Amino acid sequence: TVSPTPPMCEACIYGRQARLPFIESSETNNYDILELVHSDICGLMHIPSLGGARYVLTFTDHKSRYPYCAYTATKDAATCLEKFKEFRAWAEIQTSKKV
Repeated sequence: TVSPTPPMCEACIYGRQARLPFIESSETNNYDILELVHSDICGLMHIPSLGGARYVLTFTDHKSRYPYCAYTATKDAATCLEKFKEFRAWAEIQTSKKV
């Protein structure tokens, strides 16, 4: 005899499971604006922007989660440092806080 319901594979069972949302840690709320900033670089993009940029450098404030993107043609240290200085000046003027 054939079973009326087909057997479930392990991957199907895990794929249908639901999770409770992550509990917000008290550690993440201990930072003030600009006290912790995360950064990442994305690229090499196959097609450059109109300005010739092939990399995107992001800075994200941990507290507010506000993202700032800087575009650059290269990812050398001098260029990234210059973009960080631009972000820092902009962020400190906008928030009246120090990085």
